[in-house]
Amino acid sequence: MLKTVILVSCMLFSAALAGPCPSGWIKFKKSCYHGIASPMYTYQEAKQVCEGLRSTLAVVNDAEENLFLKRYTLNQFHFWIGLDDIDSEGNYVWADGSSLTYSNWNSAQPDNYGNNEDCVHLISNADGKWNDLPCSNRISFICERKARN
Repeated sequence: MLKTVILVSCMLFSAALAGPCPSGWIKFKKSCYHGIASPMYTYQEAKQVCEGLRSTLAVVNDAEENLFLKRYTLNQFHFWIGLDDIDSEGNYVWADGSSLTYSNWNSAQPDNYGNNEDCVHLISNADGKWNDLPCSNRISFICERKARN
């Protein structure tokens, strides 16, 4: 019985130390974020890396979250977020399957330039605006997962 109590106590203490996000992730509201700036990945490769980390490419639900991501990326790079219209041109869907309810498109975007731009990135050094790009471009990306309670 004492061993069981000690084991449970250790598990609870360990979980408390672990915090709401895994090591290397940053908490904002109810999610944890992890940006990967290097090496660069295609959209599909980035999605697979996030899935391997039990997450998705970031889903941006509002202006506050977009501002957080802009600041988190330190105004330095272009980062894939989890938005694309791969299945149906002009019908943007988030990586978690949710519909687009908030957007922060850059001027004249999305434009599907060359009829080949289906994946969306956040331009952190352009006030966090969004742009569509060919999914084969290699850039940085941001993963998101729910924070632990």
